Amino acid sequence: MSLRGELREFELPDILQLIASQKKAGWLKVISRGTCHFVFFRDGKITSTKNPAEEEDPLEQYIIRRGILTTDQADRLAATRRKTGLDVHDILQKEGMLGAEDIQEIFETMVEHDIFELMSIRSGTYEFETEDRAGRVPEGALYAEIGPILMEAARKADEVGEMRRALGPEDGVLALTAVGREAQPEYADEGKVLAFVNGTRSIDAIIEESGLDRYTGTRALFDCARHGWVKLGKRRGTAAQTAVEEEAEFDARRTFRWAVPVFCLLLVTILMSNDFRRFRREDSLVGEYLQRARQLDVSDRREDLRMAVEVYRVRRGHYPESLDALVEDHLVREADIQGDGGVLWTYHVDPDGSGFLLYPRPGG
Repeated sequence: MSLRGELREFELPDILQLIASQKKAGWLKVISRGTCHFVFFRDGKITSTKNPAEEEDPLEQYIIRRGILTTDQADRLAATRRKTGLDVHDILQKEGMLGAEDIQEIFETMVEHDIFELMSIRSGTYEFETEDRAGRVPEGALYAEIGPILMEAARKADEVGEMRRALGPEDGVLALTAVGREAQPEYADEGKVLAFVNGTRSIDAIIEESGLDRYTGTRALFDCARHGWVKLGKRRGTAAQTAVEEEAEFDARRTFRWAVPVFCLLLVTILMSNDFRRFRREDSLVGEYLQRARQLDVSDRREDLRMAVEVYRVRRGHYPESLDALVEDHLVREADIQGDGGVLWTYHVDPDGSGFLLYPRPGG
């Protein structure tokens, strides 16, 4: 059997399901943006994702990235592979670095990661060629079942979609908050993505430059947003738009420089006036300003609660029945949803569970 075509016509999950159902042996090549990706099969199972044109073994690279081996063990593994030409899993067992069950589990996780990344490719070509290798995978050889991998990849794709929607639009950029600039992440992945958040890079650019895979990088950014370390920044426009914005910003700064002294002088005059008490009591501008400040504070807190509700849904698979569940999951503090007078927010989940309403109670 030979298959060739465009990924937009025949998607990768359909191709993998066909190979698994017919228990085919062969290789699949996917070409996208000048890069070739290979997947090898036997008896409808995945046995390798190594590119024959490259010397590097993906299993070895994955083990090193995960930090599973010590530096000395990693160096010994690389040296032995170059000297003997043995497969990585054979060296790991013979040198006593890892057991057979551990290697099999690591291989399955690596393949799951590679297939998930392949499934994100939307444009490109594919080619599948069968080989004359009937029969089951030899005993002791590494393999991964396609069915569970596709199910896990679909779950991750849904989770990534939810997190991306919470982070902001596709063409948006992320910037550090004041808290984020002082943050000391507990987890290495969070630190890796934070290092590339500068107010100009998009989400995809941050993940790519961090060296993390799409799922891990997205989750790390999502957790950073949940901690309040990053926020959606101003989108980058064309060069002309940027020039106009910079000129407007310069004019604003120039106006601010002379407006501040004038305002201070006016304020001192008012404070020294005998009519200050009446002004403070009767002038509606002061009341409007304070009211607007309270509205902005409520809006910020509502956005934090909305983010926490979405995080709960990603974790649990459904929206919380009440805001108290967010406190139990340590997503918000009790003070964020309650005040001296009781509950500050009204929260309802749609009957079909597809959405929710969240708004402050009058007088809250």
